[in-house]
Amino acid sequence: MSHGGRVEPALAGACGACCGACLAHRGELAREASRLLERIRRQGFLGLAKRLDSEGAPKVDAFFEVLERIARTPNCPGCGRGGGVLHCPVRACARENRMPTCAGCARLRPCASGRGGEDRASLERRRRSALREDGQRDFPFSAPAFLRRLTRKYGGWNLRNLERISEVGLARWLREMQREPHFRTVDVKSPKDVFR
Repeated sequence: MSHGGRVEPALAGACGACCGACLAHRGELAREASRLLERIRRQGFLGLAKRLDSEGAPKVDAFFEVLERIARTPNCPGCGRGGGVLHCPVRACARENRMPTCAGCARLRPCASGRGGEDRASLERRRRSALREDGQRDFPFSAPAFLRRLTRKYGGWNLRNLERISEVGLARWLREMQREPHFRTVDVKSPKDVFR
């Protein structure tokens, strides 16, 4: 969350997630996949699995292909540098409003709750305009809808972070997050897919 002792604002997701605690940003996901691949290869599991279940061999190959891709994945640069969800509408909305995160935005509560705020047609027009301006392809959700999905995935942790950022400021919140070196976002995330 810091680089050479200084705080990195890019490691704060617009939605309130802390990129510095993410397995993909830390490179832990790629390292764990590499370790697993190495252990499986040392044990000769690939050949054994194919011999034991010749019909399932294509699935074994597909599994290893995915695991190899994860092992080769570079570290995510953080949401503030365009990492995370490609074409994230929450990030686009924050940038449109010249804010690093949704903290302090007057529409945060209506967006997060789905009550009040802009009407659906106005949100959709604004979302399409932002996508055209950024040259992004169409995203399946508006910023408020995606924020609600992320909030469900994080069990409200991201909104508590945004409240804390509003109270103490982004730099102090990031320093506070640094004091939790063993915390990972996976500790609060639901395994549910936000796109379903």
